[in-house]
Amino acid sequence: MSRDPITEKQKFLAEACSTMAPHDSRCYCVVNQIAINDSSWGTAGVGKKTNNPCNIRPMGDASPIEHGVYHSPGNGYFSHFNSMEDGIVACIDLYIRKYSGKTPDELTKIFAENPESRGYWESVRSCY
Repeated sequence: MSRDPITEKQKFLAEACSTMAPHDSRCYCVVNQIAINDSSWGTAGVGKKTNNPCNIRPMGDASPIEHGVYHSPGNGYFSHFNSMEDGIVACIDLYIRKYSGKTPDELTKIFAENPESRGYWESVRSCY
């Protein structure tokens, strides 16, 4: 029986949230929903090409995770990670540093950038 790659990524996410954000009960749910909505867990779009499930923009020295830069014509620049695990850790790190504690509307407005992204808003809001 083959393993479900998304389930494996979610398992890694749960372990990483437990280690990196032990007192944030929303870490797993919020980052999981962002990864689902942004790149279908790195199986679609830019996330698939960059090991970047949350479609994170380049962070330069602000990121503790080594990454390159990928240019997507018409979409701009995105961080490119060496592995999906690095991309997941970077997403958690970004969430902890900048977005933990925000309301669902504040968080979704930042990540979705479009109030018309109804499914995105609803899935992130379900974490609260």
